[in-house]
Amino acid sequence: MDNEKQYNVALIDDDETVCFINRILLEKSGFNAKVKIHHNPLEALESLPDTETDLIFLDINMPELNGWDFLDSYHINDEKIIILTSSNSQDEIDMFKKQDKAVDILEKPLTIEKLQNVFSKHL
Repeated sequence: MDNEKQYNVALIDDDETVCFINRILLEKSGFNAKVKIHHNPLEALESLPDTETDLIFLDINMPELNGWDFLDSYHINDEKIIILTSSNSQDEIDMFKKQDKAVDILEKPLTIEKLQNVFSKHL
């Protein structure tokens, strides 16, 4: 991980508390992350293509558009997408294996250790 590079990270999750905690983890943990929060995945679909993004953390269960449908609609550039799930059910793992846009799936909550693994493995 290049500590001098600033990483542009998008959090897509309708839960404001989860986004608040994840933003603090990312910004205060030495990853040099500039974080943009999207509580509405439909708005994220519109605004993300116009921004330089290195990493997206995507919640699966959202009311406006679930994470799987977001992935179907989103056109990836060079960014890496990490799916965040609260259940880590076998069904979600199977769906993750069937798609080709997200590079990893993690069970909530994010931790420093999980972030270290994501940054070292995918960036």
